[in-house]
Amino acid sequence: MVDEHNPDDTDDPDDPDEPDNPDNRPTMPAGTAGSLTRMAYERPRPDVAKLLAIWTEWEKGDSAGPGRVVADLKTAGMKELLTDLAEAAALDA
Repeated sequence: MVDEHNPDDTDDPDDPDEPDNPDNRPTMPAGTAGSLTRMAYERPRPDVAKLLAIWTEWEKGDSAGPGRVVADLKTAGMKELLTDLAEAAALDA
């Protein structure tokens, strides 16, 4: 809050008396406990059956379009599957 008697006083975003913090809760900088930015996310393994179904649908012409097919392949784990296969092939060579 700006003090009317002190013109040099500026707004302090961490001040619990500020009007944008009506519950007087402490604020936390991003990347600290309670922040989603530090949570690890592990992608699930590729769903090979789903990938095949998406591909088969594309070949039949039953899909919505190339953009949708690529998005579905990406979501089902095509990149991860291809990466795993490439790494396995490199080990066999």
